[in-house]
Amino acid sequence: MLKEEDIVNEGFKPLKKTATEPVQLQGKPSSSRGLSFFKGEDRENSQSLWQESQWSKLEKSRGKLYDRSNSFFEVGRSRTNTIDVNSGKPQAVVVVDPFSTGAHLASEIVKLGFKCVRVLSIWDSPVAALVQEGVVVEFDATIQHNDTVNDKEQALEQTIQSLKSLPFTIIALIPGAETGVELADQLSSRLGLRSNGEQSSLPRRNKYLMGEKVRASGVRAVKQRQCTSLSDVRE
Repeated sequence: MLKEEDIVNEGFKPLKKTATEPVQLQGKPSSSRGLSFFKGEDRENSQSLWQESQWSKLEKSRGKLYDRSNSFFEVGRSRTNTIDVNSGKPQAVVVVDPFSTGAHLASEIVKLGFKCVRVLSIWDSPVAALVQEGVVVEFDATIQHNDTVNDKEQALEQTIQSLKSLPFTIIALIPGAETGVELADQLSSRLGLRSNGEQSSLPRRNKYLMGEKVRASGVRAVKQRQCTSLSDVRE
C-alpha cells in the first residue's frame, strides 16, 4: 500500500495553506467595515455596500428598481397578478416539465406576477422532483399529460382541454426541461401561441439530427456519423 512518506520521498511537495492579509486596491476607498474580519460596532451593512456599487448605480440609472432578493426588475413590469384586458382573467404562462433549470424559469414567471401552470409530460416521471434546493415555486395549477395511452392524439386533446378549462388566459407555453420539448411544441402550436411548431421537434432533441439540420441549412457543421454498433464505429 502506498504511504504518505513514499510520495514525499519521490519529491512531491504538498501545498500548504498560509494566512494572507487583505491588500488595499488602488483607487478603492479605505474601508474594512464590510469585511468578515472586522468586528467593530460600525460594521457596514452589506445591503448599503451593494446599493452603492457601480453596477447598482448603473441599473438604477436605467430606471430599474430592487426587489427583496437584491435583484433588479423593470419598473414597467407588474409584480402583482397581470390581468388580460379582454377576458378579465389573470394571465398565465405554462411550463412543461419545470424541473432542473426549468424550476428557475417557473420561479421568474411567478416573480413577474403571472400565474404559472405546470404540465408534466411523463406519467410518474422519475425526474420530476429534480429541483435545486432553495428554489420554491407555488404553481397555480398542475396538469398531468397521459403519455401511457396508445391514442396519442386523444391524450394530447385531453391535455389541451384541461389547459383551456383553467380560469386563466394563457399567453405563453414553454418547455422547462429537455423532456418537455416535444409536448411543448405540440401544445403551443395547437393553442395558437407563439411556437417552434411540430415539424422539427425531434431535431431539437436528437443531437445527430440537430447537426444535420444545421448542415442542411448551409451552415458549417461538425463531421459526424450515426452509429448503432461497435462495427459502425470502427468503419
